[in-house]
Amino acid sequence: LVRYSWVVASDKYVYLPAIGLLLILGWLLQGIWSGGGGQARTRRAATWVVVLTAAGLLTAGTRRYLREWQSTERHDRYMLSLAPKSPELHNISGCDHLAQGDYDQAIRDFSNAIELRPTYAAAYDGRGVASGKKNDYDQEIRDCTFAIKLRPDYAAAYNNRGFAYHCKGDLDQALRDFTRAIELRPDYADASSNRGAAYGAKGDYDQAIRDCTRAIDLNPNLADAYTNRAGAYGAEGHPDDAIRDCTKAIELRPDLAVGYQNRAVAYCCLKQYDKAWADVRRCRQLGGTPSPVIVKKLVEETGRAE
Repeated sequence: LVRYSWVVASDKYVYLPAIGLLLILGWLLQGIWSGGGGQARTRRAATWVVVLTAAGLLTAGTRRYLREWQSTERHDRYMLSLAPKSPELHNISGCDHLAQGDYDQAIRDFSNAIELRPTYAAAYDGRGVASGKKNDYDQEIRDCTFAIKLRPDYAAAYNNRGFAYHCKGDLDQALRDFTRAIELRPDYADASSNRGAAYGAKGDYDQAIRDCTRAIDLNPNLADAYTNRAGAYGAEGHPDDAIRDCTKAIELRPDLAVGYQNRAVAYCCLKQYDKAWADVRRCRQLGGTPSPVIVKKLVEETGRAE
């Protein structure tokens, strides 16, 4: 009856009030079971009927309820059916669709959250990320900028806006955003990795390696940090180090096309053309675009097409 958090419904809220109801039921059943007078067998049979009926109803209700937990998407729909006006639930649904790669639905979910709460910074940031996934970097910048206006200490929004600026080629602004994100959250591994990639794109490979190494120290399972550092190692003329990092990235994320792309470049530098061709093909299978320069060199050096 009284909302004290954003949570709409939770099973744990039933536990405490159920204690009183169960005490009353227990007292009633105990009175029936051991009551005075005749027909003790009838009273005890009635008690068993009540207990078994309650157990059956609870079992049926639980099985029906568990159907709503078969998938994240189904559970999101169920929760939204309980509270369609909850901006938090729309935002959660948007995050889930974003993780699943359904960017159009994610944008709709985040937009619904914003409509219900125009000051919802996380929803603006989420919609910006989803727009960026569709290569609409201008919209990502607009949404992340608005999120930052609402929450000036929002490190994730700075990081995501920096990524959009990087994709648009504005490396200086990207570096400023990544640096601000790191200032706000010194343990922000993704921001360190992204800043390393931006420094690598500007040709400052030493700083790129330092940033990516810091990101790996913070999160040893961050595949993007390994591929970003591999790119810097390759540019500095250290293909063995690049291969090691790309291989680690692929172990962490076997579907990471850029890992195969960067490793193909390194293999080509070492004249290990069969391995380079294998990585080029795998990169294409995963939807990536291998470096045309490397593909051309492989064709020239091996005398065969893909």
